Amino acid sequence: MIYILFYDISSDRYRNKIAKLLVKTGFERLQLSVFTGLENPVKNQALWQLVTKILKNEQEAKFFVLPVKNDYFCAMQGIGIENLDLEYLAGNRRSLIV
Repeated sequence: MIYILFYDISSDRYRNKIAKLLVKTGFERLQLSVFTGLENPVKNQALWQLVTKILKNEQEAKFFVLPVKNDYFCAMQGIGIENLDLEYLAGNRRSLIV
């Protein structure tokens, strides 16, 4: 299972904090407000508590976690994804080819 995290946060301050936290925790950025990773952030209590703490004062903020089967994720199609190694991001390959 791979997890896609995405958010809608209007405050630059809180948005940057969340992005830095996700990168620090090992999530890969797909777009500015979209990250992916192999760990369920909801089950990682320390991470989920930090996200909750950061966003508690941001009333309009939205943060989503979408579990996706690896084969569905690897079958993703789109414009501008040519440089993404979907197999690596899904954990199917251990080394990143650039």
